[in-house]
Amino acid sequence: MRTDDLCGCIFLCSTALQIQQKKTLPRHEFVCKQGLIGSETVFCSRIFICVQEKSLFVTFEGIEGSGKSTQAVRFYRYLKDMSVPVILTREPGGTKQGERIRRILLDSDASDLVPCAELFLYIADRAQHVKTVIMPALDDKKWVLCDRFADATIAYQGYARGLDMAFIEMLNRKVCCGVWPDITFLFDLPAEVGLERALKRNREMDQESDGRFEQEAIVFHEAVRNGYRMLAAADQKRFFIVDAMLSEEEITARLIEHIKDIAKPALRQA
Repeated sequence: MRTDDLCGCIFLCSTALQIQQKKTLPRHEFVCKQGLIGSETVFCSRIFICVQEKSLFVTFEGIEGSGKSTQAVRFYRYLKDMSVPVILTREPGGTKQGERIRRILLDSDASDLVPCAELFLYIADRAQHVKTVIMPALDDKKWVLCDRFADATIAYQGYARGLDMAFIEMLNRKVCCGVWPDITFLFDLPAEVGLERALKRNREMDQESDGRFEQEAIVFHEAVRNGYRMLAAADQKRFFIVDAMLSEEEITARLIEHIKDIAKPALRQA
């Protein structure tokens, strides 16, 4: 390596370290890439990659009874086994305040909750969740797995409840603070199958009554499913649709295969 190349390499690595310490570098951006200074920049690239490990924000979406929560747990365990720094969280919930909001939103006794009030409760939950859980974890170079996120609000309160889409999107932009999923797994199956699964789960858990959403008519769940499918069609790069009629093992294998193709650098660093 020539002297001027070496000096340039050291300067860029030093600058990268300073930027990293100030946390002003976007989490997916690599300043020192191999080939930036010349053919002998592997030393520089390796130094910086060790500092700027890539984190991913992965969300799990689907209608009631789609199995997304089960898969979120299975995928979390896979990443932990791979020694990937990762957290598993959910919406609504994920924070102390969020769990209180969750109890209201899912309570069957809250059936008189009007759509706009429902929307604002979800947005309040998300505002707290993003600021106190998701953003700190991503800044700490951890992967974040989230059971439902902003897409759920669009599908449920937008497509199914009929609230203004532009208004929902504006609220989401405000509370998400620029944080958006890198990958969204959408677990898709017929609405009647998902609802029956959810009702069966409730019976097996000896719940006194079904949740507020399980009490909705089948047309509501069909609208949610159609909403999700429209979101996926509009953002095919981010969404990965999974056939939720497959076995748990088959679904998990497909998630792992998909993530390996996208996140090879991150998995190699783990």
